[in-house]
Amino acid sequence: NGYFNILVGMGITIMVQSSSITTATLTPIAAVGLIGLEDMLPLTLGANIGTTLTGIMGATVVASNPVEAWQVALCHLFFNIFGILLWYPIPRIRQIPLNAARFLGRMTTHPKYGRVFPLVYTLVVFFIIPSICYGIAVAATQ
Repeated sequence: NGYFNILVGMGITIMVQSSSITTATLTPIAAVGLIGLEDMLPLTLGANIGTTLTGIMGATVVASNPVEAWQVALCHLFFNIFGILLWYPIPRIRQIPLNAARFLGRMTTHPKYGRVFPLVYTLVVFFIIPSICYGIAVAATQ
């Protein structure tokens, strides 16, 4: 059951206090076929909720700006909850991230593009797009 898997992913992440550990462990397990992509998605969504506990725990001990700390922690929690409510309950909508993951997997293992695609993807997603957004933000504040 996908909803149970969300709870499992959340529980695992709360125990290890890191969604990165949870997803980094599950990714190779899914890659070798021990769990399917359809099971990986709810586990990852649960991990995203579980990781918000760290912010909530931090907000409980902030002395200087407790209201702001709670606002940030709850914003993180509700952002993840609303994301799950948007992407997971409707099966056709759920196929969008699943198909995107399948596409990325095919491109990475493609005989012609497999060597260059991960590098190009990483450069575009983690450097070029953020640089453009940063440039727009700087230009808009001047």
